[in-house]
Amino acid sequence: MLILLASAFPSVKAQIYEQPSTGSIGIGTTTIDNAQTWRRVLQLNANDHAKFLVTTTGGVKVGVFSHDGYNGKIGTESAHNLTFTAGYWNDVMTLTTGGNVGIGTLNPSAKLAVDGNIKAREVKVENTVWPDYVFEGSYQLPTLKETEHYIKENGHLPGIPSAADVKANGIELGDMNARLLKKIEEMTLLFIEEHKRNTETQQLLKEQRDMIKALSERLRHVENANNKKTS
Repeated sequence: MLILLASAFPSVKAQIYEQPSTGSIGIGTTTIDNAQTWRRVLQLNANDHAKFLVTTTGGVKVGVFSHDGYNGKIGTESAHNLTFTAGYWNDVMTLTTGGNVGIGTLNPSAKLAVDGNIKAREVKVENTVWPDYVFEGSYQLPTLKETEHYIKENGHLPGIPSAADVKANGIELGDMNARLLKKIEEMTLLFIEEHKRNTETQQLLKEQRDMIKALSERLRHVENANNKKTS
């Protein structure tokens, strides 16, 4: 069934086609795309681009856009955020006009803001400031004594935020991983130095033991010689 609707202006008309077998509706086409065999389809078609637009008198515009040479688009055409709902009026995700995405929050202050837990197989954080400079000869490695003094004075490691700071401001994963790696590298260098000192100490003790043993042997030979003379 083909229906031609004429508006108040004779030059403007829309072609609406109802598919008899399914009741699907085509606007601008009599060939309805239903390869998945849905029970009913509403299709808006044009030669190179088409738009389905929902508006209010207050100026809110929400549209679904199809344009040859571009990605398919869905979103607001007015200066309003786009909110996704699941269940009647249950807002679960928001995309702001500034490009921020909020899950569980309607006012995301970052590119991705999640009010809840995140579960992922992998998270990649890009960070160009990586603390390999700790291994450079010019780096001033803090001593254990200095670190001990700082901990007694502040109650946390130097360069690491306190519990109060984390509670108030949270942490940035990339920055925190870099800070923790810096501490690991510093501790590794201190461990290497301590290992060298222990090795040197063990060698010195071995030399002293060998020397004592040699002196004891010499003393025993002298005592044996003296005993033979007096006997």
